[in-house]
Amino acid sequence: MTNYDRSEAQVTGEMGRTPRTGAPARRLADAIEASRVPLGASWWKSARTGSQSAADADPEAHPSEQGPPPAEPLLCAIAGALRGARRWHDHVMRAGWSFGVMGHSRRVPLYFVLEDLDLLEGLVLGIAYERARDGTPGAQTSHEAFAVARRAHEAASLLRLSAVKGYTQSVSEELRRHFQMVRHELRNPLGTIKSALALMEDETIPAEMREGPRFRALARKNATSMEAMIRTTLGDSAALLPAFAHEPVSLRAIASAVKRDMSAEAESHQAHIVVGDALPTVRTDSAWCELTLKSVVAAVLRDVDAPSEVLIDLAELSEQTASVRVSMVTEADGLRELDAEDLAFARDLAARAGGRISRVGPGRQVCVDVPVSVGEEPHDVGGARERHHG
Repeated sequence: MTNYDRSEAQVTGEMGRTPRTGAPARRLADAIEASRVPLGASWWKSARTGSQSAADADPEAHPSEQGPPPAEPLLCAIAGALRGARRWHDHVMRAGWSFGVMGHSRRVPLYFVLEDLDLLEGLVLGIAYERARDGTPGAQTSHEAFAVARRAHEAASLLRLSAVKGYTQSVSEELRRHFQMVRHELRNPLGTIKSALALMEDETIPAEMREGPRFRALARKNATSMEAMIRTTLGDSAALLPAFAHEPVSLRAIASAVKRDMSAEAESHQAHIVVGDALPTVRTDSAWCELTLKSVVAAVLRDVDAPSEVLIDLAELSEQTASVRVSMVTEADGLRELDAEDLAFARDLAARAGGRISRVGPGRQVCVDVPVSVGEEPHDVGGARERHHG
Protein backbone atom coordinates (compact mmCIF):
# COMPACT_ATOMS: atom_id res chain seq x y z
CA MET A 1 0.00 0.00 0.00
CA THR A 2 1.38 3.41 -0.96
CA ASN A 3 2.16 5.59 2.03
CA TYR A 4 0.33 8.88 1.64
CA ASP A 5 2.30 10.61 4.40
CA ARG A 6 4.35 13.59 3.22
CA SER A 7 7.06 15.54 4.95
CA GLU A 8 6.03 18.84 6.51
CA ALA A 9 8.45 20.74 4.25
CA GLN A 10 6.94 19.19 1.11
CA VAL A 11 3.36 19.92 2.14
CA THR A 12 4.06 23.46 3.34
CA GLY A 13 6.13 24.27 0.27
CA GLU A 14 3.61 23.00 -2.26
CA MET A 15 0.70 24.63 -0.45
CA GLY A 16 2.25 28.07 -0.38
CA ARG A 17 1.46 28.87 -4.01
CA THR A 18 -1.40 30.37 -5.98
CA PRO A 19 -3.76 31.72 -3.30
CA ARG A 20 -7.40 31.47 -4.39
CA THR A 21 -9.12 32.71 -1.22
CA GLY A 22 -9.53 36.04 0.55
CA ALA A 23 -7.21 37.65 3.06
CA PRO A 24 -9.25 36.53 6.14
CA ALA A 25 -8.90 32.89 5.13
CA ARG A 26 -5.19 33.28 4.53
CA ARG A 27 -4.74 35.00 7.90
CA LEU A 28 -6.57 32.10 9.56
CA ALA A 29 -4.29 29.67 7.72
CA ASP A 30 -1.26 31.58 9.06
CA ALA A 31 -2.70 31.42 12.60
CA ILE A 32 -3.30 27.66 12.32
CA GLU A 33 0.22 26.98 11.09
CA ALA A 34 1.75 29.24 13.74
CA SER A 35 -0.08 27.39 16.53
CA ARG A 36 -0.15 23.93 14.98
CA VAL A 37 2.09 22.36 17.64
CA PRO A 38 0.06 23.38 20.74
CA LEU A 39 -3.23 23.13 18.85
CA GLY A 40 -2.33 19.67 17.60
CA ALA A 41 -1.21 18.54 21.05
CA SER A 42 -4.48 19.76 22.58
CA TRP A 43 -6.55 17.98 19.94
CA TRP A 44 -4.57 14.74 20.18
CA LYS A 45 -4.93 14.68 23.96
CA SER A 46 -8.72 14.83 23.61
CA ALA A 47 -8.98 12.61 20.53
CA ARG A 48 -10.31 9.10 21.04
CA THR A 49 -7.87 7.85 18.42
CA GLY A 50 -5.02 9.33 20.45
CA SER A 51 -6.26 7.81 23.71
CA GLN A 52 -6.11 4.27 22.32
CA SER A 53 -3.25 2.48 24.07
CA ALA A 54 -0.25 1.44 22.03
CA ALA A 55 -0.72 -2.12 23.29
CA ASP A 56 -4.00 -2.32 21.37
CA ALA A 57 -2.42 -1.23 18.10
CA ASP A 58 -1.83 -3.63 15.25
CA PRO A 59 1.70 -5.00 15.73
CA GLU A 60 2.04 -5.48 11.96
CA ALA A 61 1.06 -1.89 11.13
CA HIS A 62 3.58 0.44 9.54
CA PRO A 63 5.25 2.63 12.21
CA SER A 64 3.84 5.77 10.59
CA GLU A 65 0.34 4.39 11.24
CA GLN A 66 0.90 4.22 15.01
CA GLY A 67 2.85 7.45 15.62
CA PRO A 68 3.80 10.20 15.86
CA PRO A 69 0.49 12.03 16.40
CA PRO A 70 -1.00 12.99 13.00
CA ALA A 71 -2.22 16.45 14.02
CA GLU A 72 0.36 18.52 12.15
CA PRO A 73 -0.23 16.95 8.68
CA LEU A 74 -3.98 17.37 9.17
CA LEU A 75 -3.65 21.01 10.27
CA CYS A 76 -1.23 21.80 7.42
CA ALA A 77 -3.71 20.27 4.98
CA ILE A 78 -6.57 22.41 6.36
CA ALA A 79 -4.36 25.52 6.25
CA GLY A 80 -3.55 24.79 2.60
CA ALA A 81 -7.26 24.50 1.84
CA LEU A 82 -7.93 27.86 3.51
CA ARG A 83 -5.24 29.43 1.34
CA GLY A 84 -6.69 27.82 -1.75
CA ALA A 85 -3.35 26.21 -2.52
CA ARG A 86 -2.87 24.75 -5.95
CA ARG A 87 -3.18 21.07 -4.96
CA TRP A 88 -4.97 21.37 -1.66
CA HIS A 89 -7.56 18.70 -2.48
CA ASP A 90 -4.83 16.10 -2.99
CA HIS A 91 -3.06 17.02 0.26
CA VAL A 92 -6.30 16.89 2.26
CA MET A 93 -7.14 13.48 0.79
CA ARG A 94 -3.68 12.13 1.62
CA ALA A 95 -3.88 13.38 5.20
CA GLY A 96 -7.40 12.00 5.72
CA TRP A 97 -6.53 8.63 4.15
CA SER A 98 -3.46 8.23 6.38
CA PHE A 99 -5.48 9.13 9.48
CA GLY A 100 -8.12 6.53 8.61
CA VAL A 101 -5.46 3.84 8.12
CA MET A 102 -3.88 4.77 11.43
CA GLY A 103 -7.26 4.62 13.19
CA HIS A 104 -7.82 1.07 12.00
CA SER A 105 -4.27 0.02 12.94
CA ARG A 106 -4.96 1.23 16.49
CA ARG A 107 -8.25 -0.73 16.59
CA VAL A 108 -10.31 2.45 16.99
CA PRO A 109 -13.96 2.22 15.83
CA LEU A 110 -14.62 4.16 12.65
CA TYR A 111 -17.11 6.49 14.34
CA PHE A 112 -14.37 7.49 16.84
CA VAL A 113 -12.13 8.43 13.90
CA LEU A 114 -14.91 10.61 12.47
CA GLU A 115 -15.66 12.17 15.86
CA ASP A 116 -11.99 13.12 16.17
CA LEU A 117 -12.09 14.87 12.78
CA ASP A 118 -15.28 16.66 13.86
CA LEU A 119 -13.39 17.85 16.95
CA LEU A 120 -10.51 19.10 14.80
CA GLU A 121 -12.94 21.02 12.59
CA GLY A 122 -14.51 22.52 15.73
CA LEU A 123 -11.10 23.72 16.94
CA VAL A 124 -10.38 25.36 13.59
CA LEU A 125 -13.80 27.04 13.50
CA GLY A 126 -13.23 28.14 17.10
CA ILE A 127 -10.06 29.95 16.05
CA ALA A 128 -11.98 31.55 13.17
CA TYR A 129 -14.72 32.69 15.56
CA GLU A 130 -12.25 34.21 18.01
CA ARG A 131 -10.52 36.10 15.23
CA ALA A 132 -13.85 37.35 13.87
CA ARG A 133 -14.96 38.83 17.21
CA ASP A 134 -11.68 40.08 18.68
CA GLY A 135 -12.13 43.59 17.28
CA THR A 136 -8.55 43.93 16.08
CA PRO A 137 -7.75 45.52 12.70
CA GLY A 138 -8.32 43.06 9.90
CA ALA A 139 -11.13 41.14 11.59
CA GLN A 140 -13.48 39.90 8.89
CA THR A 141 -17.06 40.88 8.19
CA SER A 142 -19.86 38.38 8.71
CA HIS A 143 -19.83 37.61 4.98
CA GLU A 144 -16.10 36.94 5.06
CA ALA A 145 -16.46 34.86 8.21
CA PHE A 146 -19.09 32.70 6.51
CA ALA A 147 -16.80 32.21 3.48
CA VAL A 148 -13.95 31.15 5.76
CA ALA A 149 -16.19 28.72 7.65
CA ARG A 150 -17.48 27.32 4.38
CA ARG A 151 -13.96 26.57 3.11
CA ALA A 152 -12.92 25.05 6.46
CA HIS A 153 -16.01 22.81 6.43
CA GLU A 154 -15.33 21.80 2.81
CA ALA A 155 -11.80 20.70 3.77
CA ALA A 156 -13.04 18.88 6.88
CA SER A 157 -15.70 17.03 4.84
CA LEU A 158 -13.04 15.86 2.40
CA LEU A 159 -10.86 14.76 5.33
CA ARG A 160 -13.72 12.67 6.71
CA LEU A 161 -14.52 11.01 3.39
CA SER A 162 -10.85 10.19 2.79
CA ALA A 163 -10.49 8.85 6.33
CA VAL A 164 -13.47 6.53 5.80
CA LYS A 165 -11.96 5.20 2.60
CA GLY A 166 -8.51 4.77 4.15
CA TYR A 167 -10.05 2.96 7.12
CA THR A 168 -12.20 0.59 5.06
CA GLN A 169 -9.35 -0.08 2.63
CA SER A 170 -7.20 -1.08 5.59
CA VAL A 171 -9.99 -3.36 6.83
CA SER A 172 -10.18 -5.00 3.39
CA GLU A 173 -6.42 -5.55 3.26
CA GLU A 174 -6.46 -7.11 6.71
CA LEU A 175 -9.32 -9.36 5.62
CA ARG A 176 -7.32 -10.43 2.56
CA ARG A 177 -4.35 -11.36 4.76
CA HIS A 178 -6.70 -13.24 7.08
CA PHE A 179 -8.10 -15.38 4.28
CA GLN A 180 -4.62 -16.04 2.89
CA MET A 181 -3.72 -17.48 6.30
CA VAL A 182 -6.94 -19.53 6.44
CA ARG A 183 -6.33 -21.00 2.98
CA HIS A 184 -2.82 -21.99 4.01
CA GLU A 185 -3.98 -23.64 7.25
CA LEU A 186 -6.83 -25.53 5.57
CA ARG A 187 -4.59 -27.07 2.91
CA ASN A 188 -2.77 -29.40 5.35
CA PRO A 189 -5.79 -31.28 6.82
CA LEU A 190 -7.54 -31.25 3.45
CA GLY A 191 -4.49 -32.79 1.80
CA THR A 192 -4.36 -35.48 4.48
CA ILE A 193 -8.05 -36.33 3.96
CA LYS A 194 -7.55 -36.57 0.19
CA SER A 195 -4.56 -38.86 0.71
CA ALA A 196 -6.53 -41.10 3.09
CA LEU A 197 -9.42 -41.39 0.61
CA ALA A 198 -7.01 -42.18 -2.22
CA LEU A 199 -5.42 -44.95 -0.16
CA MET A 200 -8.83 -46.39 0.73
CA GLU A 201 -9.63 -46.60 -3.01
CA ASP A 202 -6.23 -47.95 -4.06
CA GLU A 203 -6.81 -51.56 -5.15
CA THR A 204 -3.10 -52.30 -5.03
CA ILE A 205 -3.34 -52.18 -1.22
CA PRO A 206 -4.70 -55.31 0.48
CA ALA A 207 -8.44 -55.13 1.16
CA GLU A 208 -8.06 -55.70 4.90
CA MET A 209 -5.82 -52.62 5.12
CA ARG A 210 -8.13 -50.46 2.96
CA GLU A 211 -11.17 -51.42 4.99
CA GLY A 212 -9.44 -51.15 8.35
CA PRO A 213 -10.01 -48.32 10.84
CA ARG A 214 -6.66 -46.58 10.37
CA PHE A 215 -7.45 -44.58 7.21
CA ARG A 216 -10.96 -43.73 8.42
CA ALA A 217 -9.62 -42.47 11.73
CA LEU A 218 -7.04 -40.34 9.91
CA ALA A 219 -9.72 -38.75 7.71
CA ARG A 220 -12.07 -38.26 10.67
CA LYS A 221 -9.36 -36.57 12.76
CA ASN A 222 -8.47 -34.10 10.02
CA ALA A 223 -12.12 -33.41 9.19
CA THR A 224 -12.68 -32.52 12.86
CA SER A 225 -9.64 -30.26 12.74
CA MET A 226 -10.99 -28.47 9.67
CA GLU A 227 -14.40 -28.02 11.30
CA ALA A 228 -12.83 -26.40 14.38
CA MET A 229 -10.68 -24.15 12.23
CA ILE A 230 -13.70 -22.96 10.23
CA ARG A 231 -15.55 -22.08 13.42
CA THR A 232 -12.65 -20.02 14.79
CA THR A 233 -11.37 -18.30 11.64
CA LEU A 234 -14.41 -17.84 9.37
CA GLY A 235 -17.03 -16.21 11.57
CA ASP A 236 -19.97 -14.19 10.29
CA SER A 237 -18.29 -10.85 11.10
CA ALA A 238 -15.45 -11.58 8.66
CA ALA A 239 -17.91 -12.71 5.99
CA LEU A 240 -19.78 -9.39 6.20
CA LEU A 241 -16.74 -7.12 5.82
CA PRO A 242 -16.76 -7.04 1.98
CA ALA A 243 -20.01 -5.02 2.24
CA PHE A 244 -17.72 -2.03 2.87
CA ALA A 245 -16.79 -2.02 -0.80
CA HIS A 246 -19.26 -2.48 -3.64
CA GLU A 247 -22.86 -1.35 -3.18
CA PRO A 248 -25.62 -0.17 -5.54
CA VAL A 249 -25.08 3.57 -5.88
CA SER A 250 -26.16 6.30 -8.28
CA LEU A 251 -23.24 7.82 -10.18
CA ARG A 252 -25.40 10.89 -10.74
CA ALA A 253 -25.82 11.24 -6.96
CA ILE A 254 -22.06 10.95 -6.53
CA ALA A 255 -21.47 13.59 -9.21
CA SER A 256 -24.05 15.83 -7.52
CA ALA A 257 -22.17 15.45 -4.23
CA VAL A 258 -18.96 16.47 -6.02
CA LYS A 259 -20.76 19.51 -7.42
CA ARG A 260 -22.13 20.46 -4.00
CA ASP A 261 -18.84 20.08 -2.14
CA MET A 262 -16.70 21.79 -4.80
CA SER A 263 -18.99 24.69 -5.72
CA ALA A 264 -16.95 27.19 -3.70
CA GLU A 265 -13.73 26.02 -5.36
CA ALA A 266 -15.36 26.28 -8.80
CA GLU A 267 -16.65 29.79 -8.05
CA SER A 268 -13.13 30.91 -7.10
CA HIS A 269 -12.11 29.99 -10.67
CA GLN A 270 -15.18 31.70 -12.24
CA ALA A 271 -16.52 28.25 -13.10
CA HIS A 272 -19.60 26.22 -12.35
CA ILE A 273 -20.17 22.45 -12.40
CA VAL A 274 -22.93 20.74 -14.41
CA VAL A 275 -24.02 17.12 -13.87
CA GLY A 276 -25.34 15.11 -16.80
CA ASP A 277 -28.66 13.23 -16.60
CA ALA A 278 -27.41 9.96 -18.13
CA LEU A 279 -25.19 8.84 -15.24
CA PRO A 280 -26.56 5.41 -14.17
CA THR A 281 -26.82 3.42 -10.97
CA VAL A 282 -24.12 0.74 -10.68
CA ARG A 283 -22.56 -1.45 -8.02
CA THR A 284 -19.21 0.08 -7.12
CA ASP A 285 -17.11 1.55 -4.32
CA SER A 286 -18.90 4.85 -3.75
CA ALA A 287 -16.31 6.50 -1.48
CA TRP A 288 -13.49 5.69 -3.89
CA CYS A 289 -15.53 6.99 -6.84
CA GLU A 290 -16.32 10.29 -5.12
CA LEU A 291 -12.71 10.87 -4.05
CA THR A 292 -11.42 10.14 -7.56
CA LEU A 293 -13.94 12.45 -9.24
CA LYS A 294 -13.10 15.25 -6.79
CA SER A 295 -9.41 14.87 -7.54
CA VAL A 296 -10.07 14.99 -11.31
CA VAL A 297 -12.39 18.02 -11.05
CA ALA A 298 -9.77 19.83 -8.93
CA ALA A 299 -7.14 19.12 -11.61
CA VAL A 300 -9.44 20.34 -14.41
CA LEU A 301 -10.13 23.59 -12.52
CA ARG A 302 -6.44 24.21 -11.77
CA ASP A 303 -5.07 27.55 -13.13
CA VAL A 304 -8.44 28.50 -14.67
CA ASP A 305 -9.51 32.10 -14.10
CA ALA A 306 -12.19 32.81 -16.70
CA PRO A 307 -15.90 32.00 -17.14
CA SER A 308 -16.00 28.21 -17.52
CA GLU A 309 -18.25 25.18 -17.26
CA VAL A 310 -17.19 21.77 -15.98
CA LEU A 311 -19.44 18.95 -17.16
CA ILE A 312 -19.58 15.53 -15.46
CA ASP A 313 -21.39 13.03 -17.67
CA LEU A 314 -21.39 9.44 -18.90
CA ALA A 315 -18.96 8.51 -21.66
CA GLU A 316 -19.61 4.76 -21.89
CA LEU A 317 -21.21 1.93 -19.92
CA SER A 318 -20.36 -1.79 -20.09
CA GLU A 319 -20.77 -4.85 -17.87
CA GLN A 320 -17.40 -4.18 -16.19
CA THR A 321 -16.87 -0.41 -16.46
CA ALA A 322 -18.75 2.87 -16.25
CA SER A 323 -16.68 5.60 -17.90
CA VAL A 324 -17.40 9.03 -16.41
CA ARG A 325 -16.16 12.00 -18.42
CA VAL A 326 -15.10 15.30 -16.84
CA SER A 327 -14.74 18.03 -19.47
CA MET A 328 -14.41 21.80 -19.51
CA VAL A 329 -15.74 24.55 -21.74
CA THR A 330 -13.90 27.79 -20.98
CA GLU A 331 -13.34 31.29 -22.28
CA ALA A 332 -9.74 31.22 -21.00
CA ASP A 333 -7.11 31.84 -23.68
CA GLY A 334 -3.98 29.72 -23.89
CA LEU A 335 -4.96 27.36 -21.07
CA ARG A 336 -2.24 24.74 -20.76
CA GLU A 337 -2.91 21.04 -21.23
CA LEU A 338 -3.09 18.85 -18.13
CA ASP A 339 0.16 17.00 -17.52
CA ALA A 340 1.05 13.79 -15.69
CA GLU A 341 1.65 15.64 -12.42
CA ASP A 342 -1.82 17.21 -12.48
CA LEU A 343 -3.48 13.78 -12.55
CA ALA A 344 -0.89 11.78 -10.57
CA PHE A 345 -2.97 11.53 -7.40
CA ALA A 346 -6.17 10.70 -9.31
CA ARG A 347 -4.34 7.92 -11.18
CA ASP A 348 -3.08 6.51 -7.88
CA LEU A 349 -6.61 6.49 -6.46
CA ALA A 350 -7.98 4.86 -9.61
CA ALA A 351 -5.36 2.12 -9.60
CA ARG A 352 -6.23 1.18 -6.00
CA ALA A 353 -9.73 0.12 -7.04
CA GLY A 354 -8.86 -1.37 -10.42
CA GLY A 355 -9.98 1.76 -12.28
CA ARG A 356 -8.16 3.97 -14.76
CA ILE A 357 -7.73 7.65 -15.64
CA SER A 358 -7.41 8.51 -19.32
CA ARG A 359 -7.42 11.55 -21.54
CA VAL A 360 -10.24 11.36 -24.06
CA GLY A 361 -9.68 14.41 -26.22
CA PRO A 362 -8.01 17.77 -26.64
CA GLY A 363 -8.25 20.35 -23.88
CA ARG A 364 -9.26 19.49 -20.36
CA GLN A 365 -11.20 16.30 -20.96
CA VAL A 366 -10.53 13.40 -18.60
CA CYS A 367 -12.25 10.03 -18.39
CA VAL A 368 -12.57 8.07 -15.13
CA ASP A 369 -13.12 4.36 -15.80
CA VAL A 370 -15.10 3.19 -12.76
CA PRO A 371 -14.95 -0.59 -12.19
CA VAL A 372 -18.40 -2.01 -11.51
CA SER A 373 -19.59 -5.40 -10.33
CA VAL A 374 -23.02 -6.68 -11.26
CA GLY A 375 -23.63 -8.72 -8.11
CA GLU A 376 -26.86 -10.69 -8.36
CA GLU A 377 -28.09 -8.92 -11.50
CA PRO A 378 -25.49 -9.58 -14.22
CA HIS A 379 -28.02 -8.89 -16.95
CA ASP A 380 -28.76 -5.31 -15.88
CA VAL A 381 -25.77 -3.22 -14.78
CA GLY A 382 -27.69 0.04 -14.89
CA GLY A 383 -30.90 -1.24 -13.33
CA ALA A 384 -29.78 -1.83 -9.76
CA ARG A 385 -31.76 -0.25 -6.97
CA GLU A 386 -30.86 3.46 -6.78
CA ARG A 387 -29.43 4.55 -3.47
CA HIS A 388 -29.00 8.15 -2.35
CA HIS A 389 -25.34 8.98 -1.91
CA GLY A 390 -24.03 11.51 0.59
